[in-house]
Amino acid sequence: MTGFRVQVVNVKSGRNYYDPLVDKTFEYKVVHVGPRVLNEENEILSVEFKLYGQFDHPTVIVDGIPACNTTYMDMVDEVIDTLKADRLLYNVVNTSIGITITRKIYAFSNQYHDNYFIYDYVFKNTGIYDKEGHRHEQTLQDVVIFFQYRYSPCRETGPYGYYWMPQNTSWGRNTVNDVIGQREPGDTFRAIFAWKGKHSAWNAPGDCIGEPNIGSEYVAADGRLGAPQFCGVVVIHADKSPHDTTDDVYQPTTTWYIDSDHPRNSGNDQFNEEHMEEEYELMTRGHAPKTHAEEVGDGNADEFGNTAGGYSATQGFGPYTLEPGDSIHIVLAEAVAGLNRKSACEIGALWYKWAYEGYTGPFELPDGSTTNDGNEYKNAWVFTGKDSLFETFRRAIANYKAGFNIPQPPPPPDMFMTNEPAFLRRPPGVSLEDIRVVPNPYNIRARELQYGAGGPDRIMFLNIPPFCTIRIYTERGDLIKTIIHDDGSGDEAWESVTSSRQLVVSGVYIAHFEVTQDYYDPNTGELLYRKGEQTIRKFIIIR
Repeated sequence: MTGFRVQVVNVKSGRNYYDPLVDKTFEYKVVHVGPRVLNEENEILSVEFKLYGQFDHPTVIVDGIPACNTTYMDMVDEVIDTLKADRLLYNVVNTSIGITITRKIYAFSNQYHDNYFIYDYVFKNTGIYDKEGHRHEQTLQDVVIFFQYRYSPCRETGPYGYYWMPQNTSWGRNTVNDVIGQREPGDTFRAIFAWKGKHSAWNAPGDCIGEPNIGSEYVAADGRLGAPQFCGVVVIHADKSPHDTTDDVYQPTTTWYIDSDHPRNSGNDQFNEEHMEEEYELMTRGHAPKTHAEEVGDGNADEFGNTAGGYSATQGFGPYTLEPGDSIHIVLAEAVAGLNRKSACEIGALWYKWAYEGYTGPFELPDGSTTNDGNEYKNAWVFTGKDSLFETFRRAIANYKAGFNIPQPPPPPDMFMTNEPAFLRRPPGVSLEDIRVVPNPYNIRARELQYGAGGPDRIMFLNIPPFCTIRIYTERGDLIKTIIHDDGSGDEAWESVTSSRQLVVSGVYIAHFEVTQDYYDPNTGELLYRKGEQTIRKFIIIR
């Protein structure tokens, strides 16, 4: 059998699969992108990875410093003005099972289409099985393409935010997964979706649906709903076979939920026969008699099942038989929807008055009726997010079927003024002893109090020489970033990203400052900095 895990993607291929990598025949062969495993040397082999844009992002500068994250997070490789999507991420990988994956991810800025991505996959039996491009042609039987989604719909409420919910909420311990369209194919769209359910550690009135802010050492309580989001994936198209490209309404054939800490969710090995057979069983379980949401019912989601990791949703497509040159086309849309921030604050504030201040309403429900129960009011509004998600699914499907011919918003200007407050660039310091790192320590829980939404991960080096090189090292001495400071000011910003554009992790860091040219006081002529002078500063990042 052949298999493949995406996002996990698993591909499992044919009974009696001959593996040219080890000159051995396996009854079950599985290759992986996750979970917790990515082998780019001999399993998932990158060929091409590019970002195309209908236009480039505008440049937003305040006092010579980038004032938005587009500079770091939206690196367009090529502008194609005829592109119908705003962004297209194009990705090609070969796999050690002989299947080449071509993935296109489409994103849109239209106000009715900006909360989903469309994933367009082609899985082709090319026979390429290693980085050198060697081929071994064989028919792959019982190919299963398997996607696994471990959702935790909000970071704000847990340890990566303000921590008013227990730590395990951050990895989905109380996430509830549901399925639609599996039992009566053709009657509706086929989708999996998830939300934050109840948690046994909730120690406030009512329940934690929507995870209202009950306060912590990092934030004052105000009741605002931190997790009113619903998220999920809808199937737009799945080929019936390599030779019948009509949409198969019976795909996916597996939508089981799986323990996120299951032994086969770590330590995956494409040569371990026992493990691959176990994985194939997970990938071909079919549809559960009851969905995870039905099993959890009205109980606490974190108490369901003997696991600390919560549960993941899955989609398994197949089995397919792929002869050399055959391919399968699968299109999905991943979306998120729910209450907007304003509604989350207003509804949460009324819930808080009910929970802590004795307010008894009346509270208006989504259908126009009223209740005096603040918890019923909160939950009813949170669960309108399910309807919003389904409407998003419908829009994604319609957009794809229309060939992406949705109304186009006007293109952004090449440069525009920002509403982020400008700050005065300071003159250079007068000695190396004056250099400061701000904030120090940097704490992610206070990111909104530091440099605002335009610079949530910004660290400033102040009172520095007007011309210097700043090298940032980890505590063990690894160079992760070099900044050339040559604008003559005393300030330099760093957005907490490495030279390879990776966000840095918690730890102690060392900033090394080296003067790159002599500098004299413009008023007195005194030599303030001599080329080659150096100093260091230590600072801490807490995430």
